[in-house]
Amino acid sequence: MANFLEQMESNIFDAQITRLARKTGKTPDKEFMRAMYYRVKERYKEELQKRKIVLRQLDAVRLDEIVSYVFFYHLFHTAHLPQPLVAQLEGDENYRGFLVRDVAVYMVINEHLNVEKLSNTSEYSPEIAAYNMACSYSLFVLGSFRGENRRMNGINNLFKKAMITIKSVISLLAGGKRLRPSLCLQAADMLGGSEADAMPVACALEMIHTYSLIHDDLPCMDNDDMRRGRPSNHMVFGESGAMLAGDGLLSLAFETMLNAGLEIEPHAPRYFEACAEVARGAGVSGMVAGQTLDLDMTGKPGDLAILEAIQVRKTGALIEAALASGAIIANADTTELAAIRRYAQSFGRLFQITDDLLDVTGTDEAMGKTLGKDAKEDKLTAVTLLGIDGAKKYAVDTAEEARLAISTFGERAADFNALIDSTLCRKK
Repeated sequence: MANFLEQMESNIFDAQITRLARKTGKTPDKEFMRAMYYRVKERYKEELQKRKIVLRQLDAVRLDEIVSYVFFYHLFHTAHLPQPLVAQLEGDENYRGFLVRDVAVYMVINEHLNVEKLSNTSEYSPEIAAYNMACSYSLFVLGSFRGENRRMNGINNLFKKAMITIKSVISLLAGGKRLRPSLCLQAADMLGGSEADAMPVACALEMIHTYSLIHDDLPCMDNDDMRRGRPSNHMVFGESGAMLAGDGLLSLAFETMLNAGLEIEPHAPRYFEACAEVARGAGVSGMVAGQTLDLDMTGKPGDLAILEAIQVRKTGALIEAALASGAIIANADTTELAAIRRYAQSFGRLFQITDDLLDVTGTDEAMGKTLGKDAKEDKLTAVTLLGIDGAKKYAVDTAEEARLAISTFGERAADFNALIDSTLCRKK
């Protein structure tokens, strides 16, 4: 996870530099921007420690992960200087005396930059870019703390267009494999595309996956109390809070992708095509259809055809969307895209088969959730249909299908073949 975050942060810095160069026609001071960013981050940590602000929901969340996520999301939201924050915060009675004003305004604005100078200039400069990054980070996290103190009554009105509540962030940053965004970035990279260009779609995919887990854990669905080693979202915030958190993440995912298309005009058609791909994978013909069929088949006899129909939709559809969208961003041709889809469909089924096996052979601690529920609830899975040995053989056969599909890319597909091997051996 640490390496992924470091690489993501590095890619985003590079993208910011490229964007700034396009706007100004000059080479930006990269080291200034980097130094400013880290200086603000460290000061924020110091302020938190000084004020002894610890919320139980954030105990296990590293600040660096929050920073990386916010930076990730705000890559395409920093083109313009926001209205002077002092004026906004001072003019809002609800903010008076809150930590948002105390720390964000004092530390980011008064201590580091001259607000009047920045607010009166129309030139996009490294200082303004760094200012936006710092404010995005501080106001997001501090605003989230403030929101928790007010019992999470909704999205922060002042930042409702750019921020999500801590309910969503808690689940989004609660660990996990980050499989879908990684697949998106790997597909783009293999086909000669830019990981930085694929970042907004990768981010959106993780938001959608997290929303699906939040809703999947609800009592009306799979009724799981644990997720990624922590209490499920609804166990912390209640069912209504979890519903809203999931809804917010789903909307934010599409906002992120569409904003990327609007911001990077030469690539807009690719972003919109990728957005449509993700919508299909997550929607009524994809993930939603698979979950519906899975619920409908509970307690009923099934066969391999029905099982595979569940697999390719419930799990496989978003995996296919991840790989296909990365390929689309990289401007893949029809032959390449078809091969990517074949791999995705087989790999998606493989991943679900191993998940079914781990529900029987794994441990709650390793998986971070309650196991053994499939058999208790009479779910149609590879294990309940074929038995453990049959499911293992089924997994090996499906893995070979995936290898064959990706073989057209030769050595470029080494990472995807390695992923097949690791999935066959996965313990969590």
